[in-house]
Amino acid sequence: MSPSGAGWAGHAKGSVGYRRVLLALFFAGIATFAQLYSVQGVLPGLAREFAVSPADAALTVSAATLGLALAVIPWSWVADRAGRKRTMAWAISAAVGLGFLVSAAPTFETLLLIRFAEGAALGGIPAVALVYLHEEIQPLHAAVAAGTYVAGTTIGGLTGRIVAAPVAEFSDWRVGVLSVSGVAALSAAAFLWLAPRPRGFEAFVPG
Repeated sequence: MSPSGAGWAGHAKGSVGYRRVLLALFFAGIATFAQLYSVQGVLPGLAREFAVSPADAALTVSAATLGLALAVIPWSWVADRAGRKRTMAWAISAAVGLGFLVSAAPTFETLLLIRFAEGAALGGIPAVALVYLHEEIQPLHAAVAAGTYVAGTTIGGLTGRIVAAPVAEFSDWRVGVLSVSGVAALSAAAFLWLAPRPRGFEAFVPG
């Protein structure tokens, strides 16, 4: 597969398309990692409600990271055929929906299953984001532009931890996680709105 569409050199630094790609991936990073770590700040409350040990409660984080790790290659396969933006849109939409379900989990076992599925959905973002960026941004500026996505992942990870915990203190862990899902939903909507139409993608055609 060619790394870019025929005749497409990529959005130039400073152009509207360049800024939209960067902002879109910034928000995608926030949505992904905020949800990935949304339960980390509320583990004590989660352990109390489900009467599990702190170590067992921490499995809710591990389940999501495991799901993400296992899903990266399958999502990459999908993206090679369906397109980068479309694949990320599917992944981020599924992850947001599953994120809202986390706060309604009736049992600990159900919670683990939802978190695993949420992580698997989230795997479609890091699996595709940087490829999408390199296809849509001029190569000279792609490495610098990637830093914006990384910044989004860092802020997202912090958001997942520092939003859920304080909210949970005034209510419970479910409301804390729900608040992070709200942030992720807004970030996902920003990604969907900002990400420009792909111009550098060429579908994989088996030889």
